[in-house]
Amino acid sequence: MHFTIFNHKKLLLLIYLFLCLLIGIIIGLIKSHDKKMVSNTDIKSSQEIAINSESKEIPIPPSNLDENLEYSSTQVSAGSKHLSMLFLGYGGAGHDGGYLSDAMILAYLDVDKKKLALIHIPRDIWVNVKVGETEMPMKINAALAMGTKTSNYPTTTVSKDAVLRASTLSKQAVTTVTGLPVDFVLGVDFNGFAPAIDSLGGIDINLKSTFDDSWYPVKGRELELCGHSPEEVTAMSATMSGFTLEKQFPCRYEQLHFEAGSNHMDGQTVLKYSRSRHSSSDFARGLRQVNVILATINKLFSLKALDNIQKFYTSISKSVKTDISVDQITTITPILFTIPDVQVVEIGLDTTNVLTESKASSGAFILISKEGDNNWEGVKSFVKSKI
Repeated sequence: MHFTIFNHKKLLLLIYLFLCLLIGIIIGLIKSHDKKMVSNTDIKSSQEIAINSESKEIPIPPSNLDENLEYSSTQVSAGSKHLSMLFLGYGGAGHDGGYLSDAMILAYLDVDKKKLALIHIPRDIWVNVKVGETEMPMKINAALAMGTKTSNYPTTTVSKDAVLRASTLSKQAVTTVTGLPVDFVLGVDFNGFAPAIDSLGGIDINLKSTFDDSWYPVKGRELELCGHSPEEVTAMSATMSGFTLEKQFPCRYEQLHFEAGSNHMDGQTVLKYSRSRHSSSDFARGLRQVNVILATINKLFSLKALDNIQKFYTSISKSVKTDISVDQITTITPILFTIPDVQVVEIGLDTTNVLTESKASSGAFILISKEGDNNWEGVKSFVKSKI
């Protein structure tokens, strides 16, 4: 767990940064970018088998899903004692399991304690999600995907309304695990991530140790056979799975390396650093994403991004999916200005504190509470003790 002290201006910037979710659109700096769609209409051979598919992790939506997805954001007041926003980052259209929320960070501000907690929620947490009267066990990152009712490989972007309705399931799941209320949600796919960082001239990230990942996937090479025949791919897929199978196709990956100390990164490099899976654990990846947020805050602060808050919000709100309104921003801003300095606490839920590894009935890797499946009292107590 790490601590950082922010004054009220940087706290404002942090809140707004969550609103733009590292898309970082600073008034007119970023042009519209057409999303590059990857068509899967020609993927019909055994090459398909070697893709590390996430689709099996998305539960089939119940028939009564739509009637149980009513969303409405919290109406905060000038006297609110806490504010919270759930960040959901996903691959979006053109990605396998495109609406699995593989980045989940809850920002929770305790006004009286002058403390802002950034809580990383591991995507593999196994939790019951309630739809109507039905409880459905799933990985916590699958709640959004199920709620959007997207196909395993979505090729079109889901509407804002669909994402916000689906996000009610994600909010519910995060509250179940942490015990904290979720006021607002912000969802965005990673397609706009790199150009946003580039618009800032890149950011500087300080690493405590050398960072290496020999298996970062190269976009566009997902179906390369790397010298294998289709028959060999079929045979390997019958006996291997997961990372063991992935390693049979080295031409699909590249080496990432960063030295300890300060590293200046452009958008694509930041994206790779944030999403790297094989350099360390999923828990460490969550903390890297928080590190990127804090580094981006420092860059935005140096650029005086808050000189026109209203215009700033109006600009970025066109590019994200969030249930917070301009009126709510107007209410929240005076609250933040009453706090001269804020302690920012980074909290990771992992196997060193409150979680333990397990397997679902399907054999999939999952994380559950150390106190037992669906017993979240220990997690709630841990979170409460840190904020």
